[in-house]
Amino acid sequence: MPELTAIIDRFEGEYAVLILTDGQILNVYRNFLDKNSREGDQVILTLNSSSKKNIKGEKKIRQLLAELTHKDHENS
Repeated sequence: MPELTAIIDRFEGEYAVLILTDGQILNVYRNFLDKNSREGDQVILTLNSSSKKNIKGEKKIRQLLAELTHKDHENS
């Protein structure tokens, strides 16, 4: 799984401001981090894809479209 490394730069209200290794800034909800996280701590972000959900959603949309198309033909 792809990972990104960041440093906690600061906290602003309910957000933590992270600086990625390439200098980009990322704001995340503070409650996504460990409650003991502090400014200067290193954070590892792991990225996951939800392709199964996308496939299920696409299948549902196709089914609904087929039903709507079928109803349109019945009403013609």
